[in-house]
Amino acid sequence: MFWIVCIFIITFLTVFIRKRKNLTFFEGLAIFLLSSTINQNILNIVTVNMKLIRIPKEVNEFFEAFVYRAFFIPLLVVLFIDLYIHSKTMMGKFFVIVFWILLITGLEYVVEHFRMIYFIRWHIWYSLMEWSFVIIASLLCHRFLNYLHTKGSR
Repeated sequence: MFWIVCIFIITFLTVFIRKRKNLTFFEGLAIFLLSSTINQNILNIVTVNMKLIRIPKEVNEFFEAFVYRAFFIPLLVVLFIDLYIHSKTMMGKFFVIVFWILLITGLEYVVEHFRMIYFIRWHIWYSLMEWSFVIIASLLCHRFLNYLHTKGSR
């Protein structure tokens, strides 16, 4: 399982790097760091304080869970922002938001099926709320960076 996850992440990174993006490097980096920080904080609150999710003790499984939450999800959020910018209509942006929230929520249950993370008393509504918050915070971060960029260029 460890090697499958490594190959999948390397393939995703290669596709992500080669894809033409609408974001600048610094916008992508800021959104990546923001979403990574939010993910780690939410994961710490949910695992340590609330004990709703358990991280595996095995080294390979722990590494897989760490890479998934620290690198893969923030890359998906940056890719979401890029697709969000690319869509022109409000209906298209709405569908991108809904699709991405459902995609990341579904990925959590795939990860749980492969035993990288163990859900103890976790419900799908928690995931929907968590990823809605991450998506909205990332959109606000992008808006703020865009505002700073346009204000600074005057």
